Amino acid sequence: MVRARCHALCAADFRFSGQLFFLDSLEGIKSFRVSLSDPHSVTFIRTSLGAMFVGFAITAAYGLARPTRLLACLWFLVVMNACIVAGRLYSLGVDGVTPKNIPEVTNEGLSWIIFFVALLVYPRPIKT
Repeated sequence: MVRARCHALCAADFRFSGQLFFLDSLEGIKSFRVSLSDPHSVTFIRTSLGAMFVGFAITAAYGLARPTRLLACLWFLVVMNACIVAGRLYSLGVDGVTPKNIPEVTNEGLSWIIFFVALLVYPRPIKT
């Protein structure tokens, strides 16, 4: 029950983030104070951030809809979130810490922790 609620919460978060970056890239990127000067810049945000979050939302929703596939979906989300967090941490080390990137690594780290805990508490068959 707890794992399904965590999974559903993150699926909703991914859906919102994906919708924001995919459908309204300029609004989604505004909080980062990044200038998008040409259509290629907007397309880059839409296809990188937006598509990634939409894919996460679809994966999480599929795992909820098909319980037999939930474990595989959890593994995918845990690994992908770990890659994103590793990229953020690398960026902190190389590019330095700013007031904007600390909340981002915190949010993505929290997302990874939620999926990792859901993976840990996932019931596994007892081997005899």
